[in-house]
Amino acid sequence: MNYNSGDGRSSVQDSGSLLHQLGVIVFAVGIGSNVDRAQLNKIASNESYVFVLPNYSDLVGQGYNDILSMVCTALLSNPCERIPQRYQIQGTCVWNGGAKYTCLSPDVFTGNNCQ
Repeated sequence: MNYNSGDGRSSVQDSGSLLHQLGVIVFAVGIGSNVDRAQLNKIASNESYVFVLPNYSDLVGQGYNDILSMVCTALLSNPCERIPQRYQIQGTCVWNGGAKYTCLSPDVFTGNNCQ
């Protein structure tokens, strides 16, 4: 989860990009009226994982509940969709429901995430 006021630069976007390559789900929460929505979209795994709130106090109550709901929904989604495609070349990800998956691959590929 990334919280920012929208004034960050490439280092934030670069870290988001690296996390995307690793298959990590990245959420971005912008705080304030000067949020750069385009930057948040680059940081987050997808645009539906972006929240913009007027101020930090909005993280309490409904803002918190909305973010929590979004995170829980994403975590229960198909994890095979988050594994970078380059890893699935050596194996096949099979979703077992919830956050569980099995990697079907030749015995030589014993790593996590089908690599």
